[in-house]
Amino acid sequence: MASKICFSLALGLLLAVAAAARAQSVRYVELPRDVIEERLRQYAGPDPARGANVKKLFREAGCSGEHLAEQPVARASAPNVLCILPGVSRRVILVGAHFDHAPEGEGVADNWSGASLLPSLYQSLNSAPRRHTFVFVGFTDEETGFSAPALTPTGSQRMILPGFRP
Repeated sequence: MASKICFSLALGLLLAVAAAARAQSVRYVELPRDVIEERLRQYAGPDPARGANVKKLFREAGCSGEHLAEQPVARASAPNVLCILPGVSRRVILVGAHFDHAPEGEGVADNWSGASLLPSLYQSLNSAPRRHTFVFVGFTDEETGFSAPALTPTGSQRMILPGFRP
């Protein structure tokens, strides 16, 4: 059951990215199912451990150096985790999922399934040059409403992305 949900989410994310980048053909590498399933199984632990795990999964998928960063979020239990896959244009496609969980359960289907797919999508798209820059974000504390406002620019604020120079 979990592998069917995981596969459906992966396909949905890939279709969403393809639709967003319709002006270019999107080339990707299909990852082995066992890699995706293993990432899905790494959900356990409190939210700070989950955030560290998302960062570790991004590193294992090839995101590192100035393209991998943490973004502190005021009053949150852990930082947001960002991984940037540079393109050649100034256009940015933001792909996000949250890794936190509600106190009532483990939050695998709602929370971790999407967060564990972010590194897989990065790894899949990293195989070929692309026009758009992709910014993958593992959001913290979505269950309490803290993470998204920290990344969304309002008024005259600008979103700061490490390793991205438009």
